Amino acid sequence: MELNTVQIIVLLIFIITYFLIFTERLHRTIAALAGAVVLMIYGKVSGFLTSEDIIEMIEYEVIFLLTCMMIIVSVLMRTGFFEFIAIKAAKYARGDPWKIMIYLGFFAGFISMVIDNVTTVLLLVPVTISIAKTLGLSPVPILLAEAILSNVGGVGTLIGDPPNIMIAAATGYTFMDFLIYLLPPVLICILITALYFKFYYRDYLKTKPKNIQKIMQMDEYKVIKDPILMKRTLIILAVTIAIFTIHHKIGLEPFEVAAIGAALTLLINFRRVQHDLHKVFEGVEWPTLVFFAGLFIIVGTVEKVGILEMLAGFLVGFVYENYILSNLLVLWGSALGSAIVDNIPFTATMIPLIKHIEEAGVNVEPMWWALAIGAGFGGNGTPIGSSAGVITIGLSEKLGYRITFKEWLLVGTPTMILCCLVGSLFVVFVYI
Repeated sequence: MELNTVQIIVLLIFIITYFLIFTERLHRTIAALAGAVVLMIYGKVSGFLTSEDIIEMIEYEVIFLLTCMMIIVSVLMRTGFFEFIAIKAAKYARGDPWKIMIYLGFFAGFISMVIDNVTTVLLLVPVTISIAKTLGLSPVPILLAEAILSNVGGVGTLIGDPPNIMIAAATGYTFMDFLIYLLPPVLICILITALYFKFYYRDYLKTKPKNIQKIMQMDEYKVIKDPILMKRTLIILAVTIAIFTIHHKIGLEPFEVAAIGAALTLLINFRRVQHDLHKVFEGVEWPTLVFFAGLFIIVGTVEKVGILEMLAGFLVGFVYENYILSNLLVLWGSALGSAIVDNIPFTATMIPLIKHIEEAGVNVEPMWWALAIGAGFGGNGTPIGSSAGVITIGLSEKLGYRITFKEWLLVGTPTMILCCLVGSLFVVFVYI
C-alpha cells in the first residue's frame, strides 16, 4: 500500500489530531476543529478539496438530531424530574442498598435509551450522594452502577448513543432496526451487569442503612420546580419516541422526528421557557456538536484522498476468507478502542471504512451491529472510555467521594467483557 505525498501529509495531520484527542493534550473540540481547519487549508491550497466537498463531508442530520434531542432534555432538566425519580426510588427501596442500586441503576440504563447518558448521570450523581450520605452508605457502588448501566442501556436504541446515531445516518437503518437487533442483547446485558454488581458488592449490600425514617419523610414533590412543564415535556418525549418507532413508515428521517419533538417542546411550553430561552439553549452541548463537525471533516478528507479506500481494498480479501472472525474483530476491536479512547472518533473512522468494504460486494450488515455493540459496551472498560464515566468520577470527587481507577476496572472491565461476549453470540448466531 504505497502512499503519495498528499496522502502522507493528510495521514500525518489525521494521526496528530487523533493523538491530541486521545491523550487529551487539548480539549477534544479544540483538537478536532484545529485538525479540520488545517486539513481544509491544505486541501484548498493543494487543490484536492473544494468548499462544496467540505460542506458535503459534514453529516448535518447527525448534528441536527443531537441538537434537537438536547433541547428536549435541557427543558426536562429544568423541571426537577431526575431528583424526583431518585428520591422516589430511595423511598420505594426503604433504604435497602441493593434495591437503591437496582432502581437507580435500571433507571439510568433505561432512560439513557432515549436521552443522553451524560445528562442522566450529571443529574443523578448529586442526589444519589445525598441519599447515600443520609443512609450512612458509601455512594460509590451505586454511582458506578448508574454510570455503567447508562452506557449499556444507550446501546439499545438509535438515539441512545452517538455512535448509533452516526451508524443510522450512514446506513439508513431505522429506529425499529436498532430495537430489533440491539435491544435484546442490551436487555440481557443489563441483567448480567446487575447480577455481577450483586456478586461483587455482596458485602457492601449487607450494610444496614441508618436514618431510613429520614429518607421516608423526604417529599419528592418539593424538588419538582415546574410540574406542568415536567408533565408536558415527558408527554412530548413519549410522543417523539413513538414517532421514532414508525418514522420509516410515514416518510420521516430520524432528525426530522427529533426536530418535531424539539419544536413541540418549545411551542407548547413557550410561556414557561420563552423568557429563559437562552438558558434552555445553554443546556445544548455545543462543544460536542462542534467536535462532531470537525471530526466529519477530518475523516471525510482522509476518505477523499483515497486512504480508506486503499485500506478497505487491503482488508477485503481477509474479510472474505474470515467472515465470522472479521465481524468479531470489529466488535472486540471497537470495544478495546472505545475503552482506551472516546468511541465517537473511533466510530467516525470505521464507518467509511466499512462502507468501502461493502462496495467490494461484502455483506457488512453484521459488521454495523458489531461496531455499535463494541463501541457502546467498550466505554465501560475504563473510567475514560465514556463521557458518562468521566462525568461520574469528576463530580463524585468534587462532592467528596473518590472513585479510584482500580475500583472502576474491577467492575467496569468484567462487565464490558461479559457484555461483549453476549454481543459476540448475537453476531455469530443471529446477525450472520
